[in-house]
Amino acid sequence: MKDTEIPRAVAAAVDTAAEYGLGADDTAVLHNSNRITVRLRPSGILARVAPLASRPDSEAEIEDEIARRLAGTG
Repeated sequence: MKDTEIPRAVAAAVDTAAEYGLGADDTAVLHNSNRITVRLRPSGILARVAPLASRPDSEAEIEDEIARRLAGTG
């Protein structure tokens, strides 16, 4: 992801967490490639954010499955 896109992607992660009532007062970008991985604190959320145009439907399905499996671990 381009450096200029990172603030918007982080903001999207924070906004999405807020929609679910999860706090995200502090963020840290842990990985940046074609998508970013962001840690949201104090909620302890790890978010992966990708530009919508670069996500084929099959990739979105894989990301959804990963999220479901992680959620199932508690």
